[in-house]
Amino acid sequence: MTADTTLNAMVWLVATQFLLYAVGWVLCGFLLREHRATIFHWAGFMALIGTGFVLSAQRDDARTWLAYCGADLAFTAGLLSLWRGLASYFGLSPWLHFQWAALVLTFGGLMLMGPAREQASMRVVFMNAMNLTVMLALLAGVHGRVSRQYGRRRALLLALPGLLIAIAFLVAIARQLMHMEMPLEVHRIDSNNLRALFVFIAAAAIFNFTFIALLTQRLLQRLRHLSRHDALTGLVNRRALDDDIQREWQRWRRTGLPFALLVLDLDHFKRVNDTHGHLAGDAVLAQTGERLRASARATDTVARIGGEEFVVLAPQVQADGLGMLAERMRADLAGSGFDLPGVRLSLTASVGAALVAQGDSDPQQVLQRADQALYRAKAQGRNRVVLDAAEAEAVAA
Repeated sequence: MTADTTLNAMVWLVATQFLLYAVGWVLCGFLLREHRATIFHWAGFMALIGTGFVLSAQRDDARTWLAYCGADLAFTAGLLSLWRGLASYFGLSPWLHFQWAALVLTFGGLMLMGPAREQASMRVVFMNAMNLTVMLALLAGVHGRVSRQYGRRRALLLALPGLLIAIAFLVAIARQLMHMEMPLEVHRIDSNNLRALFVFIAAAAIFNFTFIALLTQRLLQRLRHLSRHDALTGLVNRRALDDDIQREWQRWRRTGLPFALLVLDLDHFKRVNDTHGHLAGDAVLAQTGERLRASARATDTVARIGGEEFVVLAPQVQADGLGMLAERMRADLAGSGFDLPGVRLSLTASVGAALVAQGDSDPQQVLQRADQALYRAKAQGRNRVVLDAAEAEAVAA
């Protein structure tokens, strides 16, 4: 096997690798709807780079525009597609004006220089300079967000594939400038070209496996969030609340710092569903969640545990502070109406509250006492706060 055949086989290997990665990302895009735009941009990146290598493998003495200039254009377009995908994933601006300018400038430069051997050295410098510029702009554009989200060390790891390719572009520019009499195109027999192809193989593998891991991590975080939050209000659900109550219980036993539970129930909520429909009822529940979050302290946990019933976990609170917190939440809900399409409703809420006590054998007893206080608030006419007996005595004292 000749050296020329060996290099050509290597180019085909790299092309096949990128195209297979593209197929894999397309399949992922059909399966993962939430990140479909991001994934399809990454599939486009892999497909365009793979196409560039396929066209490069067709290069011969005929020097057709597609095999030379078309391949170069595909490489630049692939990097721009990578940029779009990263911008979508991290929620950043893709700098569309810059990207279009880079694509137009690349196309214009290739049209002016053409595939002829006389301009080949200049075309090598031009294309590697354009690709280096795009890669450095890409890295600069996402670095800040990635560092804030993952930390500097992980950000450096995520930037590693781009840095490897940027170094390959820089080396190619330097080598060509030192040997302008001989075009150092990617299909030429050269040990440095072989090393550059290995860099592309390594960078593609690092990128794909790293971002598959990041996508998996984000999806797991999303599933974890859904398993612990109420879909309608965005508040934590009963499962997450029980975990938080258990943590406060353990802290109280270690340090003696008390916590309290408030149970709130919207008065006559069934009438809203019966009169205005369930969509109106959902809107009322969502607005209730927003107002409770606004009324709560920064350290409080607000949860919806079912229907129109909400629970607030209030750490490090005394009996008098508990009464004021409960009354503020009740007043905030009763003091302003609920805006629905074409109508504004007035609703009130009943609140029962209990503070952890020495006689409690487990945290659920605190919740039970708060629930009993809520029942008393309902029985006494609704739209009021009732504290558990021990707290009521402490406030009265």
